[in-house]
Order: sequence, then C-alpha cells, then structure tokens
Amino acid sequence: MRVGDIMSGRPIVVGERSGDVRRLMETGHVRHLPVVEEGRLTGLWIATGDGPLVMLAPDRVHETDAAADAADALDALIGGAEAVLVWDEGRPAGVLTRSDLRALVRAALDHGLGLRHPRAIVIRVSGPAGCGISTLLRRTLGLFDRVDAAVVQGNAAAAGEVASLAAGRGLDAPGIDRRIGLRAAIDRLAGAQLILIDDRDEPDESVGDIGEDLRAVAVRAAGLPGLPPTRLDGVAAVVATRADEAGEMDTEHALRALRAARPGLHTFAVAAGRDDRGLEAWVRWLESCAFRGRG
Repeated sequence: MRVGDIMSGRPIVVGERSGDVRRLMETGHVRHLPVVEEGRLTGLWIATGDGPLVMLAPDRVHETDAAADAADALDALIGGAEAVLVWDEGRPAGVLTRSDLRALVRAALDHGLGLRHPRAIVIRVSGPAGCGISTLLRRTLGLFDRVDAAVVQGNAAAAGEVASLAAGRGLDAPGIDRRIGLRAAIDRLAGAQLILIDDRDEPDESVGDIGEDLRAVAVRAAGLPGLPPTRLDGVAAVVATRADEAGEMDTEHALRALRAARPGLHTFAVAAGRDDRGLEAWVRWLESCAFRGRG
C-alpha cells in the first residue's frame, strides 16, 4: 500500500510569516500545520489542547512522497515523528498524523484485521453412531502442538457453555446443523484456529452443507466396503476408525480403492480407542488445513 492511499490530501500549509495560525487550524479542523518556504519544510505548528501553539523543528516531521510504502510512514509515526508530510512534484500533497494512525487501527479492528487468528477453519466430521467420532476428536485435540483447536458437539442433548478440556476447548451446540448455529459457535470460540464439529448422522441421512470449510467422514474400518459412493460427495477426508478391529491389509485395500475412485481424497486408518496408530497423520493433515486457511 502506498502513502498516497492513506494520507489526508490537500493539506493546509502556511509560510513562516503567516498570521493567525490558530484561526486556520480551527477553520480547517486540524491540529498540525506544516510551514513551507520555497518548496522546503521549515517547521510544524501543532496545537496543544487549550494551551499555546508550538512550533516544532522540521526534523520532527517524516518527509516522503505519495508513491512510497505506507508502512514506512506509519513506522515513523510509531517511532516518534509528530507528522508525515507527503510531497508530490515539489508540492505538499498530504499529511499523516497519529490521529490518522488511530483511525486506521480502529478501522482494521472493526473489520477483524490484526487478530492473531483472523478466521477459524471449520472441519465437520460426520459418521454413524458407534464409529467413535467423539473418542477420535478427543484424542486428536490432545495431539495438537501448533494449532489452537476446539471441538463442537453437534449432537449434544442441550446447549452448554464453552468448556476448557485437557488440551483445548469444547462446546455443546445441538443447533450446529444450521448455518446460524455454526456462526454462533464460531463467535463463542473466538481465537480458535481450527474448529472440529462432531456431527453424528444416521445411516441414511444426507449430510448437507452448513457452512463448514471441509468435511470428513468417519466410518468403522470394517464398514469401509459398504460405504455408499454418494456418501463421499464433497468429502475431503475419510477416517477409518477402530482399525485395530479389522485386518490391516483389508483396511488398506479398501482405502486404496476409495482414493482411486476419488482422486484427491485423503484417507486415514486410526485406532483411537486403543493406540495412536495412524492418528499422527490425521493430526498433521488437520494442522496443514488450519495453516493453509491462515495463509
């Protein structure tokens, strides 16, 4: 961004022999008046509340041009410059003051800019009862070391408050199946980089879009061969749970067949109920999704 994009244009300037400077400030609703003689800055008048006007030396002003990097001008103000005077073809074209800097910061905050994590990545994990989604996500939450994550229980009996879990935050939100419910949950989990939704569905239930960024399906490893192809529409990942209860070769063969049928599909075989076999790859994929969303 250029200085010209954020400066206050058409500044009021005075000469060294200009009179009634205070009236000019009051009329122009400004507190800074650059003093310019023969195309050169020689000083800066500033108003000091109800006190007298003060003339500062030109070294208290950062001088630049409209095409310069705006960040340098803002750094000058933060570093102690009283004002920034912007030149264009030998003439004063604009000014920047700390009031302008405060206005920029307020506008950025109003738009959610400058937050540590501007927007959470939401991944909805759905699957039939008994496939172990809750256990999977609880174990998953404990393995994040670079991501601030939270779990939302979309199948809770009643809504609850945000709770601190052993390795993150949790929220009971039975209305999460509606977009308004998702937005409310995100607002209550402010600061999270990654939100995982535990959304158990019935065997024949169609999983619609509620505004999540990505969707994953959890299914018991033994049930992979019977997974309907339409169940993977719009799905980014499949997690075969309870892999320790199925044959390793059979599970890998079934996952390989899914990847062949759905190029780009990510598959994971985990045994969260007994050990962390395969869980690490699942966690790293989730972290990569969160980092891509932040970038």
